[in-house]
Amino acid sequence: MFFGWHIICIILFGPLGNASEAGGVFTQSCFLLIGEHEVMTVSNKGQWVEVHDIILEPGQRAPQVPEDTAKVPLEMRAKGFLLDEGEIGETVRIETLTGRIISGKLSRINPEYGHSFGKPVKELLEVGPKVRDLLEEVWEHE
Repeated sequence: MFFGWHIICIILFGPLGNASEAGGVFTQSCFLLIGEHEVMTVSNKGQWVEVHDIILEPGQRAPQVPEDTAKVPLEMRAKGFLLDEGEIGETVRIETLTGRIISGKLSRINPEYGHSFGKPVKELLEVGPKVRDLLEEVWEHE
């Protein structure tokens, strides 16, 4: 295990002098609290982790993939429960939620889900109400 630094900024709001004299204006103060926290590098059996592995090197990619894609490796990241104790960077085995056994280099311990569906698409946001209006018209004429 190693120790890393973190900074916490606490913002306090309070009246500037007498609130009635200052017209209710508020000031902002910021205090930085700097301290050490423990960063996990060793994981125990059964802990939720993420592994990483290179499935295909750039020279092994299929010939029909686009040129820019062919220049980079095909990578895998998977989350699951660690089957044996391991350290960050070591090759370990995990069992995924679907029961698959996968091996790869331990990259994160207790990883969060950080995916999204991207930014909203204006056309897709507008289509729902339009379809509802069309369906209401059809139902009214039945």
